[in-house]
Amino acid sequence: MVRPEHRGRPEVRGTANSRVEERTPQPAGPVGRSPMPPFVGRADALAVLDGAWSRSLVGDGELVLVGGEAGAGKTRLAAEFARSVRDGGAAVLRGTCEPDLAPPHQPWVQVVEQVLEAVPAYAVPPALTALVEPAVAVGPPVDAAVARARLHAGFAQVLAAAAHRRPTLVVLDDLHWAGPQTLAVLGHLARTGLPARAVVIGTFRDTGDERSDPLDRCLADLRRHDTVTRLPLAGLDEGAVARFVAGAVGHPLDADLRTLARELADRSGGNAYLLGELWRHLVGAGAVAPVRGRWAVRDRTSGGTVPAGVREVVAARLRRLSPAARGLVELAAVAGRCSDLEVLAAALHTTPDALDAPLDELLRARLLAPVEAVALVHRFEHAVVRESVETGMRPIARRRAHLALAEALEQAPDRGSLTELARHLTASAPLAPPDKAVHYALLAAARATGRGAHDEAAAYLDAVLTCGPTGIDRARVLVALAAAWLRRGVYGRCRDRAAEAVDTAADLDEPEARELLADAAVLYAEAGHLPESPRTPAVALVRRAVERVGADAGPAAIRLQASLGRALAAEGRGEEALGRIEVAVARARELGDAGALLVGLRAAITAWSDPRQVLDAAVELQELAERHGEHWSVAYGSGHESRARIALGELDGAADAAARMRRTAETGRYPPFRQSAAHLDAILALAAGDLGGAERSLALAEPDDAAFGDGGDGGDGVAMVVVRRAQGRLAEVLPLVRARARVAAPPVWGPALAACYAELGRVEDARAVLDALAPRGFAGIPRGPMWPACAGFLAEGCVRTGARAHADALDGALAPFAGTNLTAAFTLCLGPADRLRAGLHALAGRPDEADACFRAAHALARRSGSPLWEAEVLADRAAVLTTRGDAGGAARSRARAEALAGPIGHALRPGVPPADGLSDREREVLAAVAAGLSNRGIAARLFISEHTVANHVRAILRKTGSANRTEAAARHLRGS
Repeated sequence: MVRPEHRGRPEVRGTANSRVEERTPQPAGPVGRSPMPPFVGRADALAVLDGAWSRSLVGDGELVLVGGEAGAGKTRLAAEFARSVRDGGAAVLRGTCEPDLAPPHQPWVQVVEQVLEAVPAYAVPPALTALVEPAVAVGPPVDAAVARARLHAGFAQVLAAAAHRRPTLVVLDDLHWAGPQTLAVLGHLARTGLPARAVVIGTFRDTGDERSDPLDRCLADLRRHDTVTRLPLAGLDEGAVARFVAGAVGHPLDADLRTLARELADRSGGNAYLLGELWRHLVGAGAVAPVRGRWAVRDRTSGGTVPAGVREVVAARLRRLSPAARGLVELAAVAGRCSDLEVLAAALHTTPDALDAPLDELLRARLLAPVEAVALVHRFEHAVVRESVETGMRPIARRRAHLALAEALEQAPDRGSLTELARHLTASAPLAPPDKAVHYALLAAARATGRGAHDEAAAYLDAVLTCGPTGIDRARVLVALAAAWLRRGVYGRCRDRAAEAVDTAADLDEPEARELLADAAVLYAEAGHLPESPRTPAVALVRRAVERVGADAGPAAIRLQASLGRALAAEGRGEEALGRIEVAVARARELGDAGALLVGLRAAITAWSDPRQVLDAAVELQELAERHGEHWSVAYGSGHESRARIALGELDGAADAAARMRRTAETGRYPPFRQSAAHLDAILALAAGDLGGAERSLALAEPDDAAFGDGGDGGDGVAMVVVRRAQGRLAEVLPLVRARARVAAPPVWGPALAACYAELGRVEDARAVLDALAPRGFAGIPRGPMWPACAGFLAEGCVRTGARAHADALDGALAPFAGTNLTAAFTLCLGPADRLRAGLHALAGRPDEADACFRAAHALARRSGSPLWEAEVLADRAAVLTTRGDAGGAARSRARAEALAGPIGHALRPGVPPADGLSDREREVLAAVAAGLSNRGIAARLFISEHTVANHVRAILRKTGSANRTEAAARHLRGS
């Protein structure tokens, strides 16, 4: 009888002579390159083998039959076990069956030959002489049954002799190809008993299309014997596949590699061969590659094709099928991972009963397996096998199969989903009628959007465009596609499809074309005015739509006027923009059109600079959107509510709004709003003094590969600059800031570089950046969502370098933000704008205005409940008081700042330098000059070269307006 499979531990010890365990090879050479695939997931199977081996050492020998599909890992399992017993001193003998015509008893003859090679003096039993030494004459012929019995006894005698000499393991591979004579020897050994200290492992494929009749009879006969164990080898589970990947790369898996491991488990179905081929294919395609000493997922799509080796194996299996079975499996492959037998029958214009024979053939071949919970539904056991079958079909045959399945699903809607119908129709292009394909694609995309699957919606719509729709159908698809990309956060694709939709709809006369034209223009304007999107002039495109739709007061015209205002605001034409938006909002209210009012309120939020107005509009937008189930606008409004409340110093309310944005973004699966919510969390954490929390939130805010891939304002990285500055680690990010600033866009990095240089004491570099950006009142920097950050960074650089020439222009830029925290989009906040204005007034020689701004900034910081912002205000105030000679006031202000900054780990800046603009090093040199030291003496004191001292002295004379060293020293002594 068949002994039950043992359930062992991951590492099993048998006897003193064997140690069996899973092995993960260490990487050899480049990281992750191991000499052979990791051996994982077979702890239970190894335990069964080790148990048989242990029992054979103290009793009769045993036979273990390892069955599984092709590629399951049967040979590898036997090889690993053989290695372990050989390491323990056992003999290992191997025999292999061949698929083509081979001599009788071939694997057993190979075993005898290996015994003779190891023990040349061994006397071969006479019955075997003709097999191993054909040239030697044998005795007269005997009865066939007698000869067969002697032959079997001879093989048993050889095995007993080998086992007597030392424990022996015999591995017979590929018994599904074994002839009756080879299998008869197995039967004889099982009946008569294997010698002690001997174990025979036989491997075979147990799928119906592979097993021969002789093997089936042999297996049935062997079931009766106690010394025979059947060991079925199933696929590797998900955990084993993860260990395989970890062993292949040689280090623990990160989140992306764990996700990839799950995908590999699904595609391979746990088949060891398919898994190895897929992994090698991923590495060869560069989808997985080493990055700084560790392996990382680089491009999952580049490894999505079927490896050539897998295609060849699957093609060989298909050739063994009957024509009917091959036709059925190809149709099932086109249907997908799972297929409904009634749908397949309808597509083949037959009945399910007529498919019994080919279906049974596919089930026995284990190409398909029944889905237990659903009647008449079958699935491919390995996704990659399905992919291989489908890709192996001729393109026209695939299209015909898709069309046949679509027609079957349309006739029996209860047997399939709308998404399946849309997929088959679009994949059958150009055979399917375009209007039908468009109809179902739009329905499927709407359903996907409803559950937040924006990528899936875009895939349906992109695919249906290949069907060649024209006119109004094409415009519908393009508008829906632009909307899907907007919600996904892929703004470049949104604009491209929206622009194409405008071109298409503008040439149509149907009444629906006006609405589609308006929708397309609205989408284009919104995609060009979101914080993360690059500036894109939309005025011309929206004006064209306005002219085509007309200036009546209908909803389409109102939406267009609001969008034109949004586009004008993005170009910095604020007054004209607000005029159009306010008229559009008023008309939408008069009409009572919710859609037009939603567009108008979203436009108003982006155009207004007064945070109170933004807050009121954002709250109204959310309430209206909630009533109409428009989650995108709820997320949009809650984000802007949070931004406005941060600007007003209402941080608790801002946190509530940010949480609402996050929840809505998760519900609707809106990546841009998930990112924005993380940025808002970072702003709030930084304001509260939680520097670590701010850093963690920004790590979560990093956009994925698909979203934001077309550029942007650069808020993602520049927010970390603010955090690093608070941590006193600004020098770490200077190379990044410098590299980003070299690129013309996004524009925020140039001002950020000026602020970084100034704070790090590189005054000349900071001034050079300021001067380059300054022409025409810094007009080269767009007045978009990131303008407040740009103005704030420029002000920091200006104040700390003493660049008086720019003070008035920058104070004018910051004046609209007086009384508020300087917030840029959803990205960052620099605290009270009046703190920066105070420094500019002090630099320009307006002490009263500076004091008033400091008071306003301090009051807002305290009202906001931000220890970090309050500490910065007090520190800057102390620096200004120092320049006025108020040492006592400066010390008190500095002490209060340090008391706030210390507990939160905020690295306070040393303070704003005096109006002469000297750096810290230049002030050290000037103090040494005033003490009467020569250049050589200064160099010795400061550990710098005399040449460097001379350069600093020249800079000091220029900045202080001194004619010589004596005059500069006198100024310094008066200031002290």
